[in-house]
Amino acid sequence: MMIRRALMLATLLLSATSAQSVSPEELAGRLYRDASDGNVQAVQADLQGGAPVNFQLPQTRSTALMTAAQNGRTDVVAFLLAHGANPDLRDWHGQTALDFARTTGNARLIALLQGASGQATPAPTAPAARPATLPTASRPAPVGTTWPGFGAFRPWDAVQFWTATGWRAGTITAVGAAGPRSSRGAAPTERQYRIAQDAHPDWTPDWYDWGLVAHLSRAPYWTAFFLGD
Repeated sequence: MMIRRALMLATLLLSATSAQSVSPEELAGRLYRDASDGNVQAVQADLQGGAPVNFQLPQTRSTALMTAAQNGRTDVVAFLLAHGANPDLRDWHGQTALDFARTTGNARLIALLQGASGQATPAPTAPAARPATLPTASRPAPVGTTWPGFGAFRPWDAVQFWTATGWRAGTITAVGAAGPRSSRGAAPTERQYRIAQDAHPDWTPDWYDWGLVAHLSRAPYWTAFFLGD
């Protein structure tokens, strides 16, 4: 009996130690992704696991509430608000969750955030600074033998991207609108990813065409040019 109790105590201590080893940033990253996907159950588990509900991403100052609003996840927005999410926080563009909700045209979502924040009119911002609405796809496409199409990556994914000085590693912070395949009349961020460079976390994230963005690890579509051979 004493041995069984000792084993149970050791298991509890090990579980507590494992939970403490997860950083707030990692917990917040999980919450951000689950909120973006619209998974209320996962969001609830994240918060119960200690994820900070108002954590703002270092690169963009975006929150889980903002990405949920941007993707039209009304149920997740309501859940986050009920659990202490602050609707008045702003990202580095000066945008609030309500600003993102307005881009979706979802009247229920807009009304929900208006009631929570009391913001009656959009905050004045330069049109070019407004992040585009995320696509509805919630899961990355599988890695195949062809270059990953637009929408294969989503916020918080680690990627490589091509610059004038070579390949660089970074983290996707936003996904532009899908837009037409033709460049005629395209918005500035259509079919583009906004990426923060790992080597320069203090730099403002910039937009890159989808054809310049690839997986971080070796993939079947990699070529000799891509590998630098």
